[in-house]
Amino acid sequence: MCKVEDAYLEVLRKVVELEPTNFYRVYKAVNAPLATVWRRIQRLKQDAFVTEDKYGALMTTDKAKIILAVNGDVKSAIYLEKRLASSETI
Repeated sequence: MCKVEDAYLEVLRKVVELEPTNFYRVYKAVNAPLATVWRRIQRLKQDAFVTEDKYGALMTTDKAKIILAVNGDVKSAIYLEKRLASSETI
């Protein structure tokens, strides 16, 4: 299983809560210095938990939603349940 540190989980939770969002909105929502939040987001992008479109909008990937659901995030769990249900064929 993929282990994600609590500090990174906090950033992921804020991205899910605000998505689509941008770096500045996440920074304002997280209680950490600007450079720290920037480094965490860069690491999350590198590890494919967060994507960024050409306009700078941050969004979480399914990989991030799985980690968040395992760690008790209800919104991510509901999203995954709906996604799974829509991909099943009869």
